[in-house]
Amino acid sequence: MSASAPGRSEAVLSGGGGTPPARWTPARFYDEDVFHGPAYRAIRAVTMAGGSQVVAALTPRALPPGASLILDFPLLDCAGQLAALWRIERTDERVGAFPFAAGALRVAGGAFRPTGPMTCRGAGQESELGVLTSTFEFADADGRVLAVLEGFEQRVVRLPDDLWQRLFSKHPPTRPISEARRMLETPASIWARALAHVSLDAEGLAEWSAMAEGPARVDWLVARA
Repeated sequence: MSASAPGRSEAVLSGGGGTPPARWTPARFYDEDVFHGPAYRAIRAVTMAGGSQVVAALTPRALPPGASLILDFPLLDCAGQLAALWRIERTDERVGAFPFAAGALRVAGGAFRPTGPMTCRGAGQESELGVLTSTFEFADADGRVLAVLEGFEQRVVRLPDDLWQRLFSKHPPTRPISEARRMLETPASIWARALAHVSLDAEGLAEWSAMAEGPARVDWLVARA
């Protein structure tokens, strides 16, 4: 992370234009495509999502009282959310976009804790290998760029519909888990952990976590998901 004054990003400035999303509003995106809690739902409106660019209005959420963080991580997470929304709007294909690397984060003054309305602009592209690479800048209401996230990389992941419904949709699932069993049975499966966290209460999560890995553990989780 760099504390140098970010300035405008050439990648964002040169990004192709677009129009407001026709299908995927923030409300629909949060309702059907993510499992983020209220603290991470800062996208208020998307004004452009097309070409190679996405632009959105953000409203920072209140961080815990007394938090000593120098970065507003829920607000920075909006970069990944917007890349996913941009991709879904372009293709209408429901996929996950999971971050795994970033080239640099440049922050004005060494801290990023905005309290007022923000504008987030991003430009990116998807490789043939299914990797989204993008750059995002965060500006305040006066147009001052407070942070730039460069070379942000996310892996596009396609999930079976039976698992997708349980991880992302807020509506009751319409089909039993069958296709996803192979993913859930993989040792140390991130998908099994994700399913457990969204499906179980604290007592159930503790019980599942204490079980030995294997088919019986997957059966127990599937019966409660």
